[in-house]
Amino acid sequence: MTGYAIYGLTNLANMSAPAASGLVSATLGMTSLINDYRKGKIDFETAVEESELLCIDSGVVAIGSIIGQAVIPIAFK
Repeated sequence: MTGYAIYGLTNLANMSAPAASGLVSATLGMTSLINDYRKGKIDFETAVEESELLCIDSGVVAIGSIIGQAVIPIAFK
């Protein structure tokens, strides 16, 4: 499922692969946190704290990927 989402974002929405990967990663993590909150496994404060950490982590990874892609460009043709 992750691969299909990244493929769709890169080809249909014209996003770069690192940005698409960061978005998909954050979305899947948030979905898991929301499900845990709805089931009562975690409380609201824990859900908010974990979602903040998840989005910061996904953002840092996406920024690192974009910088890495810019520093070491590999042409795919």
